[in-house]
Amino acid sequence: MTRLTEILLANIFITFCQSRLIPDYDDYVWRTGGWKSCSALQEDGCGSGIREREVWCYEQSSGEAVSPEFCKSKEKPVVQKSCFIACTHHKDHLEWKIGEWGPCLVAENQILEYGTGLMQRNVTCSLNTRASSDIDLEIDDENCYKVGPRPEPIHQCSLPIRQNCVTTDWTEWTPCCDSSQFRTRTILVPPKNGGKVCPETNEWRSCETEDASCFKHKHGFRLRIGPWGECIPKVETIQGGGLTAYDTGITYTHTTDSYYKHRPNVGTQTRDIDCLNVTSEVVPLKFCDTRPLPSRSRVCIIPQDCVVSEWSEWVIEQDGCIDYTGKVIPEEASRERYILRMQEGQGLKCPHLTESRFRKDRLPLCVDKYKWEVSKWSVCSDPTTMKPVQCGGGVQIRNATCVDPHSGQPLPNKNCKSIEKPPLIQKCEMACPRDCEVGQWDPWGPCLPSQCPLKNYSSEESQIGVRKRFRNVLVPPSDLGMECPNLSEVQPCIGTQCYIWNSGSWGSCQLDPGLTKCGSGRRTRQIFCITHRKEIVDEYKCNIVKKPSTEEFCVVPCAYDCVVSSWSEWSPCSKTCSDSNSFGVRTRNRSIIAPPGPGGHPCPSENDMQQIEKCNDFGCDSYSWLALPWQECNSTCGSGLQNRDVWCMINNDERVDDRYCEDLPKPNESRSCTSECESDCQVSHWSPWSKCPKKTCFPINSRLRFSENDEKKFYRRRTRVSLDGQFCTHLEEKEPCVTLDEGCPVYNWTLGDWTDCLLAENSHCGFGLRVREIRCVDTKTNRQAELRDCFKTSILIPLSVQRCHVDCHTSCQSTEWTSWTACMGKCFNFRYRTRELIGESSLHKICSSIPLTDVNECPCNEYHLEPYGEWGNCIVNETSFCGTGVRYRAKACYNSYGQKIDPRLCDDTGMEEEPCMVPCPVDCKLSEWTKWSECSASCGPGMHYRTRQVIIPPSNGGRACAAIVQKKPCNVPCNDFQWQTNGWSNCELENEAPESGCGSGLKYRTVWCLNIKTDKEVDQKYCDWIDKPTNKTVCHIACPGDCVLSEWSDWSPCSKECISGEQRQRTRSLLRNKSPQGAKCPHSIDTQDCILNITCFTYKWAYTDFSSCLPLGGSPCGEGITTKAVFCQRSDLRAVDDSFCSDIIKPSPEEKWCYIDCPVDCEEEGWTPWNITQCKCNDTEGMSRERIIKTAASPSGRQCPKNNIQRKPCPPVPCYKWIAGPWSHCQLHGGSCGHGVTNRNITCVRKDDYEPVDNIFCSSLGEHPSTWEHCFIPCNNDCQLSQWSEWSACHGDCKKDKIGYQTRSRTVLRPPPLSVGKACPEPLWETRDCDIGPCSEYEWKVTESGGIVCQSSDGVIVDSGCNHSSKPSSKCIYFEGRCLCTENIVFKAIDGNCPEKLHEVEEALIYSQHGEDNMFMQLTFEEVLVLFITSAIIVFGLIHSGCCYHFLRDDKKK
Repeated sequence: MTRLTEILLANIFITFCQSRLIPDYDDYVWRTGGWKSCSALQEDGCGSGIREREVWCYEQSSGEAVSPEFCKSKEKPVVQKSCFIACTHHKDHLEWKIGEWGPCLVAENQILEYGTGLMQRNVTCSLNTRASSDIDLEIDDENCYKVGPRPEPIHQCSLPIRQNCVTTDWTEWTPCCDSSQFRTRTILVPPKNGGKVCPETNEWRSCETEDASCFKHKHGFRLRIGPWGECIPKVETIQGGGLTAYDTGITYTHTTDSYYKHRPNVGTQTRDIDCLNVTSEVVPLKFCDTRPLPSRSRVCIIPQDCVVSEWSEWVIEQDGCIDYTGKVIPEEASRERYILRMQEGQGLKCPHLTESRFRKDRLPLCVDKYKWEVSKWSVCSDPTTMKPVQCGGGVQIRNATCVDPHSGQPLPNKNCKSIEKPPLIQKCEMACPRDCEVGQWDPWGPCLPSQCPLKNYSSEESQIGVRKRFRNVLVPPSDLGMECPNLSEVQPCIGTQCYIWNSGSWGSCQLDPGLTKCGSGRRTRQIFCITHRKEIVDEYKCNIVKKPSTEEFCVVPCAYDCVVSSWSEWSPCSKTCSDSNSFGVRTRNRSIIAPPGPGGHPCPSENDMQQIEKCNDFGCDSYSWLALPWQECNSTCGSGLQNRDVWCMINNDERVDDRYCEDLPKPNESRSCTSECESDCQVSHWSPWSKCPKKTCFPINSRLRFSENDEKKFYRRRTRVSLDGQFCTHLEEKEPCVTLDEGCPVYNWTLGDWTDCLLAENSHCGFGLRVREIRCVDTKTNRQAELRDCFKTSILIPLSVQRCHVDCHTSCQSTEWTSWTACMGKCFNFRYRTRELIGESSLHKICSSIPLTDVNECPCNEYHLEPYGEWGNCIVNETSFCGTGVRYRAKACYNSYGQKIDPRLCDDTGMEEEPCMVPCPVDCKLSEWTKWSECSASCGPGMHYRTRQVIIPPSNGGRACAAIVQKKPCNVPCNDFQWQTNGWSNCELENEAPESGCGSGLKYRTVWCLNIKTDKEVDQKYCDWIDKPTNKTVCHIACPGDCVLSEWSDWSPCSKECISGEQRQRTRSLLRNKSPQGAKCPHSIDTQDCILNITCFTYKWAYTDFSSCLPLGGSPCGEGITTKAVFCQRSDLRAVDDSFCSDIIKPSPEEKWCYIDCPVDCEEEGWTPWNITQCKCNDTEGMSRERIIKTAASPSGRQCPKNNIQRKPCPPVPCYKWIAGPWSHCQLHGGSCGHGVTNRNITCVRKDDYEPVDNIFCSSLGEHPSTWEHCFIPCNNDCQLSQWSEWSACHGDCKKDKIGYQTRSRTVLRPPPLSVGKACPEPLWETRDCDIGPCSEYEWKVTESGGIVCQSSDGVIVDSGCNHSSKPSSKCIYFEGRCLCTENIVFKAIDGNCPEKLHEVEEALIYSQHGEDNMFMQLTFEEVLVLFITSAIIVFGLIHSGCCYHFLRDDKKK
């Protein structure tokens, strides 16, 4: 390797290393992290500190952090900064320091709604040291978050809408004159708020063929009429001309208006009249003409601009906020100003006097601004009587007051209309006192001593004891319900027993030894000593009573022995209790069923055939405790005690000594209680003081009446509302307003005298003006007032200027003719106009010949009235909604052609009325309820029923009738009713049998149904028919030696399923065997088929129907319970005891809460005002108003009327409009060029037929269109201007403002040459105030020829009005069902799609859309090729020649 090579390699290496060491700074940037928390330098953790953050070097290409050397050290961000932590003692010195809002600016890189921007303000945390008022330390924002949230530093705002200039489309080109022609366009809306400036409003082009209408002044002289100059005031003496008899020389002096008087000043205007030669040089007038020249002067009114006061402060008519649905309720504000000085002459007219504004941005939530404060619910009340409900359902009401949520001050309720109003009525339920319900008494218990076992069995006291009986609580009482009656009773008794002998059944008769079939014997039974609880104990404990025998003699009858029946059941006891004078007994008997034979055992004696024993031998008196009602709680607030008396009662009727009840537990005589403390009255804050009247005086003829001491004072008031508690007082305060000693002033105009007719300077006759002074006075004091006091009234401002005329021959002065009166009648009517003589002219004879009245006969028309539409709603008194009222119907006036005309032409108001009636609602009226019927069930659950009758049915929307039948559940225990029988009578043998004493016959007994609870006989329907014993039966007395059997046993049961084919049986046993000669025994077994519902039955659980919904406590409405009872039902549908269904799981009874609606009637607050704005010309709907519902009705209440809108017809008035005729040629009064006047006719016409009518009918359309205007015909070298355009539509921000502006413009057709001719006047456009109507909208439209234009909503084609959206481009796009392509190529879109490429456009233009492609299928390839090439050439030629296709309709080409 050579030395040179080494040097080269070394240089390459060094260069490489240097390139690696010097970084590319453009790829490396510093990055920073967020500032960390402030670290205090002091040990207490507050005061000055340091805040740090991380800073690193970042390589953008790799996205990684690198060594700091790669980034520029000079650009490294700071790593630390000082900070401050507020100490505890700083807390009261921290505050947010808020700067002023900056201007509303367009937000950069922010997507905001059109027309909105952002405004900013500085918000910093400030530590006020208080050492000096001007020293505040700005510290970190975190410190002030302890004070409150940071106020917003940025807020959205409304930008003034940038208004671009909007112009009309170009007019047609003018005729070709002087080898040129022009066209113009009119400015509709001038630019505003930095909008796009107006483009050129005229356009010229050269032309060749001169139009015949062009008029050229090539030779001669021309008379140029100059413009009228300024109206110059003058002082002159007006002489009476030739009327020397009354020449007084009235001097008219110029005066200046003040705020206390107004008088127009008369002056003189002059103008120049020049004669011009062909080169536009001024030459003497004699060269122009010898005829009389136009007047050089005229009388005028010195211009005086209207002067108005400053704007008042904005008055908030409606506060704005955002309601709970998100709807923005704009803030509405208005302000006004007053006329201070009137406009006269050519002075500036008065601007608009009122302004409104609507603000929708920066609005708070309605709930943050207003709040409904509700009072405590009232007591639960009956909705029909509004008396407190003690038990059951009712309604509660409360009041809602609109208040400021921050101060609590009451506000007008209208302020809260945007907030959902809380309910002011609600259903309520008062807990009904549930009375105690108890069951039936259990049977009396045994007679027991005071203690068992007895210590002394022989004492008399041991024989005296008590027996008790009990009953259970079925339904426990509620706190306010009736407490349970005594649940136990005690009764003294004799013969106490702690233990009793219990006897078993007798066994069969065991014959004595040696006897096998019949004869005497013995039978036995078991005897046990038991407690009353059936527990067996030792027998010695029962020794107090002799033990019953365990064995007795018995007989098994032989063939000829007497046989008797078994004993019958014991009859019911004759008495329920016993006393010393009487006791109860019961009986039973038996009968002979087989008489004895020879040698047989005889029958018992007659006395032995019946047994009688005592029963119910206990006393009739019983004792129980009676608890009297609780007394009131001895505490009026909080805990206390209640006491009551508890008495011992005999038979629950008479009080006796407590010792008689000592064996029963005594109820409590005291208990703790709590009394509700009365809450203190709670009221809201005071509302703001109501405002004193602006006019602190009494209006004249005021209806207000005050006491003698207060007659010179008004009051201002403030109120507060009760929120809780009782007996709130001092809810209103009032204090007097300072008033004037006298009544309110009444302002009116006072008028000065008219001047003579004032003429122009150097004029002695012709038209002139007369003026007078007007002042404003207080008619009550006759003091002079400022003019604005009268301007504020609705009194018309009187005329202060009037045109007049001085006759050139007689010098008589008169006013001008008034306008013709309107022709309002039919035929034979006249219209008039008048004038009057001025001043001394009325006294001079020469002036008496001047006619002062002009009469014209009105055209004879035949008019007639006809009803127009239907009768409107019946309108009653505003405070009531039913009764007598008036309804209206429109009447239209028609002419002989059947065209509707103004009702005034028929001498009518256009309305007719008649009395009417709105029936008042009649509520349903019902009778009282009948008493509850007996239970519908004879056994088991049933229903009690009660009814009521409709006395007056509802009508006209009255309350509907409630239920007229109610049912409630009842239950009749099936075991309470049992069949009872007496013993059988002796067998009554048939006629032939008595002689033998044996044979067959009948025996009888009495059968009845007994209520075992009351021990009274009841109707047999209550006892089960299948268990009814027979009251007679066949009997048989066996003859001696015959076989004797017992009575039949009960039938054996069928299966529970009652299966078809099964049988049941009964048996009888042998009582006596027959002798050898006796009759054999009859059959001893009897069978019977099991037949459903005859001999056998099935059972199931069943439900009753639901009972009626009966509100608790007998209340007419409210919550209640309806039930379905469960019962055991036999297959014959009879309810039976539940034990028959014991093998089936019993379902639970169904019980559910129900509700009987408490009637709340619809409450109406009134009507909205009649919307008279709906009355328009050619109206057919009429005006309307809407009913305001305060409280909606509940389902059972009187319902709100279905139709809440009332309509009243409007007088049928035709629509009218002003029709302006064409402007006349500029009248120069003999001049050739210069300034003149152009006139036009303005006619009031009916819109329907454009028939001219009197101008009075168009008086409501606003300002009368101008009938004349200044005009200008330029001389050769003068500036040439177009005529003023018509006033444009009213323009403005229709979403915010009510006052807008109209524009009219003119354009410079040709400016004058420099230093020659008259300069162009200014301005080229002017505006005036107007009322904004509906918003005008601009949008792109496709014309029939395929062009795209911007069109306003009133149909005017404009320029620059559609700048809010892009004009459809020249590419093929879909627009309004058509494809817009390159300029002037438009065709119908196919399936909503447009081609994107040119060759597709060409195909769409050439090929038809209706299947012509089938034609190409019939052509040869050569024909197709030739056709394709030809078409391409044609299309190419059309495109390059500017020719185009237009699709004017969807299916045709032009």
